[in-house]
Amino acid sequence: MDFKYNWSKEEIKESKALLHNTHFAIVDEDFENMLISALRYALGRQTYITSTTAIYITHFLEDFSDRALVVLKKDLEYYENRRGEGLIYDDEECDHIHWVALLNKINEELDKRGINA
Repeated sequence: MDFKYNWSKEEIKESKALLHNTHFAIVDEDFENMLISALRYALGRQTYITSTTAIYITHFLEDFSDRALVVLKKDLEYYENRRGEGLIYDDEECDHIHWVALLNKINEELDKRGINA
């Protein structure tokens, strides 16, 4: 199994185009809240849902509101801090790299918008 944890802009655009050709999603507050909930559920799960959730959320970062991006960032930073303190110790490194990659993409999007959160 190939764990993809450093997505290029081209890969994201290609997969986003594929996703939008096969799915239709209206990115509104309810949709954002559902994906925030999905992230919270998937953190520390040690299953395929970790990579699926991280990659799926990445498809919509450009469409998310500032509020949703900041909430996702804070949730991931909380996870990172607790993991760093040894309070989360049973997640696999292969899961962790997906969360770090997602956090990096969120930070890129916030930087692009000029938001310092």
